[in-house]
Amino acid sequence: VSTRYKMKLSGLTGLYNYFMINGEAWLSKEGIAAFLVPSEFLDVNYGVTVKSFLLENVRLCRIHLYESADVQFEDALVSSAVVWYRKGRPAADSVVELSYGGSLTNPAHSRTVALSTLDPAAKWTRLIRKGGAVPVHVGDESRFMLKDFFEVKRGLATGDNSFFVLSEQQANEYGITQASLTPVLPSPRYLKADIIESDNQGVPINTDRLFLLNCRQTPEILATDHPETWQYLQKGVGTVSKKYLCNSRKLWYLQEVREPAPVLCTYMGRGIKGSNQPFRFVLNQSKAIATNSYLMLYPKAFWRQRAAQNPSLMREVWQVLSEITTDDLTTEGRTYGGGLEKIEPSELGKVPVRRLAELL
Repeated sequence: VSTRYKMKLSGLTGLYNYFMINGEAWLSKEGIAAFLVPSEFLDVNYGVTVKSFLLENVRLCRIHLYESADVQFEDALVSSAVVWYRKGRPAADSVVELSYGGSLTNPAHSRTVALSTLDPAAKWTRLIRKGGAVPVHVGDESRFMLKDFFEVKRGLATGDNSFFVLSEQQANEYGITQASLTPVLPSPRYLKADIIESDNQGVPINTDRLFLLNCRQTPEILATDHPETWQYLQKGVGTVSKKYLCNSRKLWYLQEVREPAPVLCTYMGRGIKGSNQPFRFVLNQSKAIATNSYLMLYPKAFWRQRAAQNPSLMREVWQVLSEITTDDLTTEGRTYGGGLEKIEPSELGKVPVRRLAELL
């Protein structure tokens, strides 16, 4: 692919993309290729190069996108698409059929668009599902996105949650000192409340009381000043310490530095029980941090002090975030087989937040 098409694909690119590109070389004149493939390449960054190939190097005929719940493979839970192209370069007036849902011969929705209107940098599933491009708003407030108000970061990756995340009972049994512990929230499936309340130490009181083993001292100091903590760490030497993330650290047990985020967002789900919302925003009134099951939202500097001086403001902000429609969130995110929805930090940052702009 690199030699024939002078293309450099990301290392994240799935192997099926190479077959889809190389298929052009196997076709006879006017030959047609059809591929049943995962639809992920239509939305992710590594797919930009693949989509550029489909727009420039072949005559793209049609893309059919199956419903995410309509899984096409028994052994792979992925959302699927069928891509057709004909050998040859596209003409200036080329068109492509975009269809969605139903079957190939009887899709639920189908339309024909000019090839020139397709942008390889855009999320194509959005165009196929919505039946048109995302509207461009004129009003100043409507151009604001969540990233204008929050810094969005992925939660902390511990290297091994089963070792580094301890219940209050476990921490007491091992005699680990409070100086080595940081409150941490349970995974979203075990978090029943959307507002996390805390005691006067900042530890959550309306969810499981969990703690991250968060040592910053050297082994020599730990062994001398915190012998119980050091003794517990020895249980992970040779096992946890050899895991990829731990093994890449200067000290295998050192955790990333994370401040508690006042607002969190779950980044993956099929719909919250009792609703059809795959994502939820959590107001964090404790000093607990979160693992990478969450996205952490930190207020930008221009309103951070206002929020610190007026706690009710953060609650208002959380309420506005909670009212963001599922449609707006899933439009920026990506869909996998079985209806699994996922949204990355940069994608959450692009969600429109007109009401938040009006509030702040």
